[in-house]
Amino acid sequence: MLNGFGPRDLVALMDPLMPTDAIRFTRDRRALADTIHMLTGRRGVYTPARSVMEEELLRRPRDVERVRYEVTMTALKAASVFLGTLREGRKSIVFVSEGAWRMGTGTPLQREVIQAANEHNTAIYPMDPRGLGPRPPEMLMELASSTGGEALVNTNSPARRLRQIVKHASAYYLLGYSAQGGPADGRFHKVRVRVKRPDLEVRARSGYWAPSVAELTRASVAAATQGRPLAPDARAAIAAGSARRSIDLWVGSARGADGLTAVTLAWAPHQNGRDADLQASGLDVTAVGADGHQYFQSRLQEGKVSFNAPPGLLQLKLAVLDGDGAVLERDVRRISVPNFFADHLAVSSPILLRARTAMELKSLLANPDATPFIGREFRRTERLLVRFEVYGVGAETATVSARLMTRGGGHLVALPVSPIANRPGRYQIDLPLGATARGEFMIAIEASGTGEQVQSIVPLRIVG
Repeated sequence: MLNGFGPRDLVALMDPLMPTDAIRFTRDRRALADTIHMLTGRRGVYTPARSVMEEELLRRPRDVERVRYEVTMTALKAASVFLGTLREGRKSIVFVSEGAWRMGTGTPLQREVIQAANEHNTAIYPMDPRGLGPRPPEMLMELASSTGGEALVNTNSPARRLRQIVKHASAYYLLGYSAQGGPADGRFHKVRVRVKRPDLEVRARSGYWAPSVAELTRASVAAATQGRPLAPDARAAIAAGSARRSIDLWVGSARGADGLTAVTLAWAPHQNGRDADLQASGLDVTAVGADGHQYFQSRLQEGKVSFNAPPGLLQLKLAVLDGDGAVLERDVRRISVPNFFADHLAVSSPILLRARTAMELKSLLANPDATPFIGREFRRTERLLVRFEVYGVGAETATVSARLMTRGGGHLVALPVSPIANRPGRYQIDLPLGATARGEFMIAIEASGTGEQVQSIVPLRIVG
């Protein structure tokens, strides 16, 4: 296969758990061959489990295959989007898979993969590594035909057909097509491309998915709000968890009492392995409003504290103290305190909670006022809970949703949002991270209703 590439062709290998920013292209054919020879599959292999989440999934065997399917399809979609950002022209993905999931064809996630591949001019060539065998999986055939690729299945000699992939990528035409009437039915519409010249093989997409009315509506709303600056709480979320020299600090806001806003501070010593004598043991906090009024002053131990302040600018004067009360560092942070009693929709600062074990998860679920996790780095063995509240006129009937996005804002997958029992207007996202690859992501929380739409952004990094 590798002999079919030209001297200037670039090739990269990617597994389902690899983030796109870890993809490395190379022209070193020998290194590629050595890596390919070491590849092993895990179909039907569930033990030993590689994470706490896999151990949990073993209690529900059906979930193992579902999660693996979602991880693989999400990675395939991310790879298509990533290739589209590199250069113009046709790109190719050789997708090695037996397609053995029992998910059927035409699933929403598979449709997203096909749409992403077509939007970024990427053809998918599924390869079944089993060679000759029974009828190839329909899912692999559909991925190929819908993206202009070819399914390399039911063959013991794929080398010749693999060389065709290089030829397909080196000579192609880009044709524009406008559907009569612009259907918006959310269905697949077939397109057939023919040429008059004999003895020519035409390889093109088999059709396209027309957008639904709901998708067009969402696109219109997104276009109308695109470029809108992030709300203050979203900016706070982006800044949250930044590693200071001595401490990690999180500042959030929610609705308080009597027209005021509840400002919450959570902090912990930064775990940087420094000399124990230089570790933070206390934090002096003074909060002063734009009018010079002091709304809060106290020396805090590790944990969290809340106080009320009016909407507007607020200045936080911070002094980090060591065990003897000496000042390790000083800082002044200016924050914008939002007004959660206004008529318009608003979302509180999202609170992140991290569960590393089943016992931690049980404890967090039982505690509606748990201390926020201050950092933004997580591991795939952990579980992430995100809690937030929605305020304003129409908040009771607002549509609340969330989605996982790439660092650049590309949509990956919708996330389930559940109301918290006995807490009107409060919601929770429960996200097992075992199905997420390493890399940087964003969770977009959106609330819409009565002609309004608000958004809050939660950045996170998966490190292992």
